[in-house]
Amino acid sequence: MKATANDLSMALQSFVIGKFYIAGGIIFAFLPEQGQHF
Repeated sequence: MKATANDLSMALQSFVIGKFYIAGGIIFAFLPEQGQHF
């Protein structure tokens, strides 16, 4: 099964989204009062 450009873009998207979730979790952990604004 060959990896297509679509497969690569999907993998990259999920990787980037995962990074955003991790960064968001860190931000919310340190700034819980900011959570109300999102």
